[in-house]
Amino acid sequence: MKKLGRNDPCLCGSGKKYKQCCLKAEEVQTVSDRSEAVPKAIKWLFTKYDQIASEALHEGFFGGLDDDEYAMLEDLHGDSYEGIMINAMEWFLADGIMTLKGQDHRVADLLLDRGGPLFSAEQRQWIELLTAKPLRLYEITEVIPGESMTLRDVLLPERTPIVIREKSGSRQVTPYDLMAARILPVKNHFELSGAVYAFPPQPKLGFVRRSPRCTGRRRA
Repeated sequence: MKKLGRNDPCLCGSGKKYKQCCLKAEEVQTVSDRSEAVPKAIKWLFTKYDQIASEALHEGFFGGLDDDEYAMLEDLHGDSYEGIMINAMEWFLADGIMTLKGQDHRVADLLLDRGGPLFSAEQRQWIELLTAKPLRLYEITEVIPGESMTLRDVLLPERTPIVIREKSGSRQVTPYDLMAARILPVKNHFELSGAVYAFPPQPKLGFVRRSPRCTGRRRA
């Protein structure tokens, strides 16, 4: 059977193109399902391993903050604290290590091995992508607010810039901002994983001309 194209008439009989009809509903359902992957993984980890998971997250991500420092973290403005915890939890799923019965285990392996949480196909794929893609530093080179932004790899600038589909985040950034993020391929486009380490606006990166007062270093 021929695969239904985006511009083909929708099979529901609405008379609209597939991309303007049922495809939209299918994409919304997939995104909704995928968005539950991380919360489901976190709930499973902290239900099954409780104190072990808490200690591994605390030591691995927060570097062993003392009680006073951790209390200050919890007292941050709601949005700030929530952002930090989103970053922390994603790091834990992608790169965290837990020690069980004297042996170290990658958190990702515990999630994806037998005995892990019951993921849907889309949720499992999202976790697999999350654990496979490294956190990298990007410069934002172009922004279409409410639609997308273009990111350039700062450490490997020869790579082709990547256009990210991002509605809310693209309204909060400007060209030459820097961010550390994971970029995940989703079907025919790219998305940010969810956790983003943002930096203040930066002058355009690049080498400056040498002069008696100039060292030739990249601008900060």
